[in-house]
Amino acid sequence: MTFQESPAGGSSSRPPTLNYDVEADWNLLYTCNFRCNYCFFPPKILGSKLQIHADPDGWARAFESTQRTWLLHITGGEPTIYPRFTELCARLSERHILSINSNLSHPAIEGLVDSVDPGRVHFINAALHVEERLKRGGLDLFVARVNQLRQAGFSVMASLVMTPERIADFTDFEEIFASHGLALHPKVLRGQHAGLVFPEAYSLGDRVLLRQYIARAAAYDAAGSHPMGEAATIDLFTEASLVDGPRDYTGQLCASGSRFVRIEPDGSVFRCGTTEPLGNLLDGTLSLLPSPRACNTNYCPYFCEKYTQPQFLQVRAE
Repeated sequence: MTFQESPAGGSSSRPPTLNYDVEADWNLLYTCNFRCNYCFFPPKILGSKLQIHADPDGWARAFESTQRTWLLHITGGEPTIYPRFTELCARLSERHILSINSNLSHPAIEGLVDSVDPGRVHFINAALHVEERLKRGGLDLFVARVNQLRQAGFSVMASLVMTPERIADFTDFEEIFASHGLALHPKVLRGQHAGLVFPEAYSLGDRVLLRQYIARAAAYDAAGSHPMGEAATIDLFTEASLVDGPRDYTGQLCASGSRFVRIEPDGSVFRCGTTEPLGNLLDGTLSLLPSPRACNTNYCPYFCEKYTQPQFLQVRAE
């Protein structure tokens, strides 16, 4: 396949490096308007009633009260269906850096163009879910929104979860995106799908093709590999390392709980995938760990890999 040169995206106002104290994987909600058969969450959770625990000002005050600068990875569910989502992002981006995981299905995502400085958004993972998109009229709106965001200066990476079906027809979708000057990044399937556990269930042929597709997208979209001087935490340029399964981080020193946390929709904060509570943002009881500790769970390969690196294991002076 031959690609034309892709626009790099980005903004002249984008700072050369990220400056933040704590990163959060923030499940803003679990409700979603899609029903992907490979989703981590069952339909009952995805279809649950959307609950609002704070308005944009309330969330902003909660983060500001910690007296720290946050890198907030806003995900779900589908975060853009959250009421006043654009206002929430605008308010938070005044003091903090955002990253967003979205299927781009809701028009609220377009509101970022006029309301949020792209220099305050590390990256947007635009998740293409083919079956759900085809139910809703095709890929045109998704591609248009990716281009709209990129042209406005946001760092956007389009990704596609690689079920065996998508491995088989990936080049068809790759061609569509290439015709619009875009890369489509393969995302390794993790967890249960069709009664099998992935990535272990990939065939040898699937693994060969996956590595080829990942390398091709990374080479084409290389200009976007380090937005703001630091690779995106959900680093689609390193997906090849997950094809045979993620590493086991158990026992390794990890900065989760001190430099990284998981935030639930009600503001509850946990070290990562553990049930170890660290308080609640909204009621002002958050208490981060004073230093890194040994990993006692495997939460997510992207965050696990990042926060076991030496630069995050140094104890910060308060």
